[in-house]
Amino acid sequence: MGAALKTIHRDDWVGVRQNFQRIKSVLYGPDSTPTFGSISLTGLTENSLIYAGSGSTLTSLGAATNGQIPIGSTGATPVLAAITGTVNQITVTSGAGSITLSGPQDIHTGADPTFTGLNITAVDSLPEPVVVGKLIHLTTNNRLYFGRKL
Repeated sequence: MGAALKTIHRDDWVGVRQNFQRIKSVLYGPDSTPTFGSISLTGLTENSLIYAGSGSTLTSLGAATNGQIPIGSTGATPVLAAITGTVNQITVTSGAGSITLSGPQDIHTGADPTFTGLNITAVDSLPEPVVVGKLIHLTTNNRLYFGRKL
């Protein structure tokens, strides 16, 4: 009537897949596409991410803490890590199921950011001369002045 099931040994995921295919073929026919409500696997860490390790073996990455995400590296096992910020540039706040990135001050189009200094080394695309509210002036030698026209 049907094909015999293969004996499954520890970490034999290929055998598990083949047995599911045999069961599907016998119970539903070779062209069926059944779905399973759940499958229980042993040997994995609870609430863990899984990846295909060597030999396509399902392996636990580990349970992530708040803000951790899997980070890959070509040819190596992925690791759980958190995004880190930089002082006075990007702040990272990790929460349950969330990561929030923010700067030291608002920079949206309606914001009024404050800087202690500004260094502009080149201005290539402004028309000549530029005067915006008598605050910015670009001279013929491509120098940008603030506060007054020179």
